[in-house]
Amino acid sequence: MGWELMKGGRAIDLDTACVCVGITGEVLMDETVYFGQLHNPNGSIRHTGDERTGEADLGQGDDEIIMCDLAKIPPKVAALFFIGTVADDGRNFSDVKSCRIRLVDWASGVERSEEHTSELQSLAGSR
Repeated sequence: MGWELMKGGRAIDLDTACVCVGITGEVLMDETVYFGQLHNPNGSIRHTGDERTGEADLGQGDDEIIMCDLAKIPPKVAALFFIGTVADDGRNFSDVKSCRIRLVDWASGVERSEEHTSELQSLAGSR
């Protein structure tokens, strides 16, 4: 996930997570990866760490990255949900100039999917 601040805007903390879900729909917290748990037990899902300002650039505008080795995901994991949230109280996605979440095949560099804040801001409302 990467984001840009509004011109003259103050820093905002956005977070990304990979929520792992079991076959019966239960959230598997031991497999879920986020700013407070940077990898699952076998290391098949890894988070680069919490970027709190949107000023880091880990490449191609990404501020936080979650890497998954799909071949090593434990069999008890039935689904992976990638989510972005605003971590600062009283703030929402309309407080950033832009935000995107991408799904990239790490080996080939091919971008499989990309979501932008233009879709998210309609959900956040306007100020």
